[in-house]
Amino acid sequence: MLRAWALLGVARLAAEHGAGGAELPAARDALATFRAAGEVTGELSARSMLCVLLRGAGANGEAREQAEAALELATRHGRVREMAVAQYHLTWHDVRVADLAGARRRLAAVDRLATQCGEQRLRLMARAGLAEVTRLEGRYVDAVEQGRRVASALVELGDPGRRRQVVGTIGLALALEGRVEEALETVAELRPSRPAPGQRRPPGVETLDPEGRGARPEEAVCALIEGHLALHQGDRELAAEWFTAAAEHATGGEQQDRTAAAEFAGGGERRDLVEALVGLAASTAEVGVLDRLDRVCRANGIRLLPREEALLYALLARRERAARRD
Repeated sequence: MLRAWALLGVARLAAEHGAGGAELPAARDALATFRAAGEVTGELSARSMLCVLLRGAGANGEAREQAEAALELATRHGRVREMAVAQYHLTWHDVRVADLAGARRRLAAVDRLATQCGEQRLRLMARAGLAEVTRLEGRYVDAVEQGRRVASALVELGDPGRRRQVVGTIGLALALEGRVEEALETVAELRPSRPAPGQRRPPGVETLDPEGRGARPEEAVCALIEGHLALHQGDRELAAEWFTAAAEHATGGEQQDRTAAAEFAGGGERRDLVEALVGLAASTAEVGVLDRLDRVCRANGIRLLPREEALLYALLARRERAARRD
């Protein structure tokens, strides 16, 4: 039993350092040990860790199965906190298949369960997720208000990493709403070591680390914010450059000739990649970008949101007409 807990500890450390995929066998071994011993707490911990590791490896179907199994087990044994955690894991899968109403219901359940067991951090995670779902629904004003409330609460809780994620949600909502100055303030906050941006040209792809080391998740978000702002202001060329940069960051900074492998693995970052490719397709009207977007969506089981499909409607119709002629 001690070995199983040790295996989980190693897997957790690996996941925190971006190397969780290598520890999938260890996490599976730990799960098997806990199940054989009837150790409910250990099994729930192992399944929760597998939810994270499998998502990171792009095995979304199995990740969802693990979350559903964890929810069933936690419910059967009355483990309220673990029920909330499992529901939180399942939320991302609802977003992945564009079931935003389902994601909203799950987040409400997480909020309720977290309140019941006194888990303030988990409750704020649910509310941060709700702000992102609200943004994806196209309700940008509400998303900004919700996000700002959560960001303030996270300051008091002392969770700067989670707060930066929420600031990214706020910035994206502001950009999509066309609130330029406020959106750029969030970019400046997320990239404090750099001068406040003023619709600058994005850095060239060649400056990115080819192994993806050192690239922070907010780099993709910052590029998305600037891309949305440029598109909103009608500068399609600049928007295309920013969305290209966002796609590169979302794939871990892979060089162009190695992008495909990076696109077919990963978790939440693949949603950033899809958003970047949607923006790039809308900016360039290139059918080739649509083809790349299709590959990413198929590989990761992601469905476009209705507003994304509407944005690409003309380009999709053009591709369909061309296919019929061929």
